[in-house]
Amino acid sequence: MSSDQPDHSDNSLEAIERDARRVMGDQLAQHLRLNALTVNTISFGLGSTPPTPLLRLKQSSKVVMMLLNRMSNEIRTAGLLSWHGYTLQSAALIADCHEIAFSVLCVGSDDTEAQKWIDHNDPTRMPFGDVKSLTRRGLENLNVCDAEGQTEREYITYRQLCWAKHGNPILQKLHGLRSEGNQIGVFNGPDTSEESVKVGCYTLEHAAHLAYLALASFADNHLTQISSERMTEVRQRIKILGAEKSEISKAAVVRWGDADPFPGQWRV
Repeated sequence: MSSDQPDHSDNSLEAIERDARRVMGDQLAQHLRLNALTVNTISFGLGSTPPTPLLRLKQSSKVVMMLLNRMSNEIRTAGLLSWHGYTLQSAALIADCHEIAFSVLCVGSDDTEAQKWIDHNDPTRMPFGDVKSLTRRGLENLNVCDAEGQTEREYITYRQLCWAKHGNPILQKLHGLRSEGNQIGVFNGPDTSEESVKVGCYTLEHAAHLAYLALASFADNHLTQISSERMTEVRQRIKILGAEKSEISKAAVVRWGDADPFPGQWRV
């Protein structure tokens, strides 16, 4: 039996998940460290906010800190799911995280936009419109170069994460069946296949990227009153997160390539 496949001699779910943690812990070692770094960087950023009486706290600060806290928990949960072999579920969470991260960028320091978020009461729509518009507005607020081109790239990544969220056959047909000899069967529980590892890597890399964007906005808009020494440390930690993500992404491209599987077919 290959050392990178779980031992199913004990068929209890607990034993299978234990074996999956061993396999995925090895296969995703760098990405799981990146996941911990991501969550710890968000925690450090949030922990850098000076104590402020509630009545003096800006509406935008309230909303952005709530959303960043939610992001932190989503990203940590995605890491745990990937470690246990549930990478499709991890990807679905980070698709949601895209919307949370770009809501952080969209609000920025604008108390009017924050109040719009607070007062939102439409059960069928999000407060800032469709996801592509939200993405564009967030990037424009962050003053990125070529916001339109970056919007397209971010939105395509979001759409790919949504394959997991919505059970799109493009992704789902690669998961859930296992062949042994000339037999094929369905299985539930963790998936430690190469395809699952690939999904886990892609998901945790993008989680770090979303956190990087949201933290950059948070530092610019909500940490202006902290000491210069603390701000330097915050920015340095954000920079380290971005650099770690970039290096890990380069290694993933070497392993799997970066060819567009659907050239000319994206309707964005």
